[in-house]
Amino acid sequence: MAEGRGLENNLLNVRVGDPIFDFARRRVVSAAAERLGKEERALLLGVQQLQLAAADNYFLHYSLHPIFAPSNPDELMRAILEAQRKYAATGAYRAARLVTVLDDALSLIHSIAFTRELVRQLLERMRTRLGGERLQRVLERLGLGGGAQGGEAPPLALSELGLSELAIESAVREAGEAAGSVTSAAKNILDLCGGGVGKGVGDIHAVLDLADAVLTVRGAEEVVALAKRIADALPRFAAIRKQRGKRGAAFAGYALTSNPERAAPREFALPDELFYAKLASGSLLRREMLTVKEGAYYVLLDKSGSMDGEKTVWSRSVALALLSVARRRHRRFLLRFFDGVPHDLLSDGDAVGLVKALLRVRPSGGTRIDAALRAALGDLKRGFSELTNTIVIVTDGEDTVTVKPEELREVGAALVAVMIHGSNEALRLLAERSGGRYMRATLTERGALQLVDMLRKR
Repeated sequence: MAEGRGLENNLLNVRVGDPIFDFARRRVVSAAAERLGKEERALLLGVQQLQLAAADNYFLHYSLHPIFAPSNPDELMRAILEAQRKYAATGAYRAARLVTVLDDALSLIHSIAFTRELVRQLLERMRTRLGGERLQRVLERLGLGGGAQGGEAPPLALSELGLSELAIESAVREAGEAAGSVTSAAKNILDLCGGGVGKGVGDIHAVLDLADAVLTVRGAEEVVALAKRIADALPRFAAIRKQRGKRGAAFAGYALTSNPERAAPREFALPDELFYAKLASGSLLRREMLTVKEGAYYVLLDKSGSMDGEKTVWSRSVALALLSVARRRHRRFLLRFFDGVPHDLLSDGDAVGLVKALLRVRPSGGTRIDAALRAALGDLKRGFSELTNTIVIVTDGEDTVTVKPEELREVGAALVAVMIHGSNEALRLLAERSGGRYMRATLTERGALQLVDMLRKR
């Protein structure tokens, strides 16, 4: 990869040769190159100026007060500088900075997306201007087929690339707008997944893949946007179920004890006679604590062929919003899709993978509600039966249900059955007898919010 020797970047805050700048350049260029085709990769790795522009983009979005250089002695870098100035005056830039400033993960995501799109835009313009044969010769010079030339090749001029200042300006503008859309989608995904996601290089690539999916998979953008609105509308905190009599993190009040090791510190300040009298009578005060007993939200999501259109958008948005609630409350979140059979178990242990599955699932197959419920019971028996669990099933189908309320109680679960259109008497009886609820879904944002808010309080 070219180090940019002899070239200057376009920001005064951080310069070529600064370890911070060079580190950012390597991260952005390496990640972008992995997501490009062969010709695009040759262009990025062979044109040193594009690598500097990639790093500058990172600091344009991360820094509190990025400062442009007054000019640049290199012709191509000077054209990029003027394009960057104009981009920095746009609403797209200001909108992106609302989420990227001092956020390394989102600044990196924006810069990878920007670099990838900039190279694609420039290659398209070069192909139009140069034609196939001349473009191939330029790319071969840049290392196509034999690896990048690194620092051995001199910086290329605009004319050698078949580019004009106007072409650079339009490519930078379009790349910035495209990267802004990707970054906005990534921010929504990270917010829904909660903390601890998007920090490592692997997470960055996974979130980028998801952001791309949001923008390209039919209905995915609507799913994420609705889930984010629901999650944002909910109170950040909820009452947590607790159990008296066990040690934990929350104070419940005082009880009596004859064990001095468990006595409250205030008891040891009593006069000796009174202390020993209370000890003998077992009336020393002790602090009584509360223990959190929350378990898992377990979602069973019908993906049968009839769950198409607004049904699948609404149900997936509810599941994503509930994932966000679970992450806030430190509850586990488990999910299985089902149709004629229960599909693989997904969990918050791989939140990004779970979101990916939610975005890309396609309705198909029949509906076997009983098999899905029995799969959930089996999963909860393996590690959750001592906790307070909530099974949520969202379906539009009917099926014979053989699961009994006592089987749900054995795994500490109540059933919330959400029926989309129609009714299911077997599910209603099971839900109500398990201490849960039976609801007919209202396929609106308000209906989704009411459902998730109810689940948040369980």
